[in-house]
Amino acid sequence: MKKTVFFTFLITLSLNAFSQKKIIQKLFSSDTTKHNSFLPIPIFGFSQEAGFSFGAAGIYSFYLDKKDTIIRASQIYGVAYTSTKGVTQLSMKADIWTRQNKWHHLGEVKFSNVPFNFYGLGDKTLRINEDLIIQKRYRINAEVE
Repeated sequence: MKKTVFFTFLITLSLNAFSQKKIIQKLFSSDTTKHNSFLPIPIFGFSQEAGFSFGAAGIYSFYLDKKDTIIRASQIYGVAYTSTKGVTQLSMKADIWTRQNKWHHLGEVKFSNVPFNFYGLGDKTLRINEDLIIQKRYRINAEVE
């Protein structure tokens, strides 16, 4: 079963690589014009605690002022995934530069939901003492430099 999943993942990855010729050309291009770009990335994984995980991540890169010659690129990152055992995470981060790089804004919004079983303390815990605990966490952060 593990070999089948591995080979399926490998074939999917190689097909995606061939279908993304435009992205590869952009990465190795000598084009220096400032343009917006978006790069989505699928997420697949497995862990004993979460089970099979799947979702997507992406990065959007842009310039607030394309005529400014020294402005840095701004980015917005996003991640969303869930798993077969109920683990969920939603996250978005922003890194934004204003004209002449005068102000740098950083922001983050994150939600995670992690259910897990608690059996008690010590080495004599029993399965019948199992309690489902759901840990929900929220995070909001903002900074200005």
